[in-house]
Amino acid sequence: MREAAALQATATSAFKGGFGSVMKTVLWIVDGMLALTFLLSFLLPRQARPEESGGH
Repeated sequence: MREAAALQATATSAFKGGFGSVMKTVLWIVDGMLALTFLLSFLLPRQARPEESGGH
C-alpha cells in the first residue's frame, strides 16, 4: 500500500509542477504559430492566377 501512496504523491507533484508550465509553453508556441500564419497570409497574392488550358 505504501507504493500506491508514493506513486500518487509523485504523480500529484509532477502534475502540479511540470504539466502546468509545459502546457503554458505549448499554448504560447501555438499562439505564435497562429499569429505567424495570419501575418504570412498577407504575402499571398490578392487574385489567383488565371487558369491555363490543358497540358496536364
